[in-house]
Amino acid sequence: MLSSVYVQVAVTSDNERLRRQLGYLRKKTVLSDGDISGMDEIIHRIVQIYEQCRLSRFEKTVLPVLARTGKISQQLLAEFRSCRNNISETYFLLTCFPWKWSIGRDTLTDRVDLYIRQIEDLIDRKETRLFEQAKEVLSDENWFEMAETFMEEDNGFPEFEEYRFGYHDSFLPKENGEYVRNGFSVSYR
Repeated sequence: MLSSVYVQVAVTSDNERLRRQLGYLRKKTVLSDGDISGMDEIIHRIVQIYEQCRLSRFEKTVLPVLARTGKISQQLLAEFRSCRNNISETYFLLTCFPWKWSIGRDTLTDRVDLYIRQIEDLIDRKETRLFEQAKEVLSDENWFEMAETFMEEDNGFPEFEEYRFGYHDSFLPKENGEYVRNGFSVSYR
């Protein structure tokens, strides 16, 4: 039971990070007429969001476990697959065709807004419909397997140390650019 809560919280946390990125992208697309200086940043953000969706914990871990059980609704999986395909098509249109300001600011804003709405729809489907079915069809062993995978991923990324519980080694910079060990600290966040 605790494993299922851990998995759901981890996926929800990923989704919240993604929602913040989408909000930032939405703000960046409100450009003044003729201003194309921010286009590279918008394209970079679109790519970043797409990769974050594609490589999310849900996509890499939860969805394969759900599909492997064979107990989840095929109609729901087809809807989810269709939603992902729509996102991929919009992503392709936004990133692979040359951006020309001649298409107009409104057209550009509409395309990016469509991309954002499609990803928000995907997130909503994950959090509501797929997780509801997952609670019904997955065994405790399935939830434990997914939680274990998430913990291994968390331990494999030392650059995110500050976001984890427990022991943290900290280093203080010296004036000459070297670092000196400050000892350890235990923090509970």
